[in-house]
Amino acid sequence: AELPGMNQSDIKIELHNNTLVISGQKDRVEYKDGSSYLEERIFGQFHRSFQLGPQVDSDNIQANFNNGVLTITLTKKEEAKPKQIEIQGNS
Repeated sequence: AELPGMNQSDIKIELHNNTLVISGQKDRVEYKDGSSYLEERIFGQFHRSFQLGPQVDSDNIQANFNNGVLTITLTKKEEAKPKQIEIQGNS
């Protein structure tokens, strides 16, 4: 998720009944660049939810916020990963 101008403390990530919920509130954006100054007042909440499949390991969800970009990494449960089956018989 691209969340420019937000701080990590403004974002909340929760997991409820296999639904991942990302929410937060954006209050103000301020840009300063040399002799230029721009301030936007953007108020509002956002909320986004994603239904996770049964193959997702909900105990191993990781979130990273860097330079206004939130990255959430989901891993599959070990039993959900494909396995190679060896063929038995005479060759």
